[in-house]
Amino acid sequence: MRRPHLALLAALLAACGQPPPPAPVTLVLVPLATTGGERDAEQRGLLGLLATRLRAMRNLTLVIDAAGCETKGAQHALRLSRRLTPSSDLSAFELQDCQSGNRRQETFVSPRSARRDWSAAASWWVGQQLGLSMSQPGSSDVLGEQAMGQYLSALGHLQRRTGPDVAQARRLLLALVEQEPDFAAGHAELAIAELLASEYGLQPAADAIVRANVAIDAALAIDANLGLAHAARGLSQMVAGRYRDALPLLVRAHRLEPGHDGILLWLGNAHLYSGQPLQALPWLQTVIDINPGLVAAHISIAEAHCYAGQDEACREALTHAPDTPMRDYVTALLAGHRGDHVAVIAQLKTNAPAVASDWIDGLLGQSCRAMARGDCATPVAIIDAPIAPESIEADLWQLDLGLAPALRQAQTDSRIAEALRAEVTRLQQGGMRLPILTALIGCLEGSGNPDPALPRLLGCEPPHL
Repeated sequence: MRRPHLALLAALLAACGQPPPPAPVTLVLVPLATTGGERDAEQRGLLGLLATRLRAMRNLTLVIDAAGCETKGAQHALRLSRRLTPSSDLSAFELQDCQSGNRRQETFVSPRSARRDWSAAASWWVGQQLGLSMSQPGSSDVLGEQAMGQYLSALGHLQRRTGPDVAQARRLLLALVEQEPDFAAGHAELAIAELLASEYGLQPAADAIVRANVAIDAALAIDANLGLAHAARGLSQMVAGRYRDALPLLVRAHRLEPGHDGILLWLGNAHLYSGQPLQALPWLQTVIDINPGLVAAHISIAEAHCYAGQDEACREALTHAPDTPMRDYVTALLAGHRGDHVAVIAQLKTNAPAVASDWIDGLLGQSCRAMARGDCATPVAIIDAPIAPESIEADLWQLDLGLAPALRQAQTDSRIAEALRAEVTRLQQGGMRLPILTALIGCLEGSGNPDPALPRLLGCEPPHL
């Protein structure tokens, strides 16, 4: 027999001797009962920390849902409870087989004075029960009770996505990294808190980016393969408005931590805000499937449906999105993109959501410009500044997509006009279905538009044509 055939036979025989890979498992993690106050935030954070560790297991799909075994596709359900005594921390886990109803239980007892990894033992136990393997935890996951309490509370506050919650998370994380400078995940979460703080007017975006990058550098110096730190770098690019630059960073983060719901959310958002709503939808739907309690995902999926022209799905998603300031702001923004500037002005003047004030002023000013009203706000002027063709990129947070200055320059610069047409084509091919895109082409070609608000918004109404 020839050598290649012998090698093939040996490989086949070796493969036959290997155990088959474990079958995929769907595990439902049941949220802890709410208790109120800071303790509630810590409980949410503990659940999030455990979820991150469990998602590192191969062949495991983790879903967070209070329905437990009633969740569609559930094979197992995991419940946990925690009790503190003066000297011990007792964490009890119950793993239920959804088909047979059998329950397996384990309690982990740790001295409260000891530094320890707060999710490793439980995750290893779950993996052993399910016949799954996971990566060995790093040493940076080991913290004392006070520091971990700060970290868990910060995670819980970040999940809420309100201004006061983000401010509290930021305070906790700043204190944490001062006490535990070698805790990489603490630096990464601090970077995220700094960036989110800019969305709620707690600090200017430019300052947030500088502070976030310092925290990201600290995290990556400790752990160069920390997916959350690479994701924070991608989020920093998004806050700066560079959504396409954020995509490769977030793809890398996803490869390092493939089941992290926050990374999946930002990856979906990077596709969405770079003008690719149809590419964004599968990522965002995955987030909601695995963690229906993640507030920001419901808002983002509503935006994706709206920008793709799927109006009924958009309305339904907004209806189911939790009542938060960001949902109220996005609702006004989407109304403006639909051309309902009366609704935008009415909402922002009577009940402005608690987000960054420059967001409110910018949206209100653009709607006033579209309506040719100077009485409702200071209309946002179109800035005349030199623009390079390669820098033209739509900004969905602006009602004119941030393209009005390029359109004005396109009247006398054919290179800008060609780049602007290419950007509109890219957006349309990505699934964008906004009236402003048709109006842009109309302005470039000098044709009319049945809605005079759109040319006014773009600054191309007569006599500019």
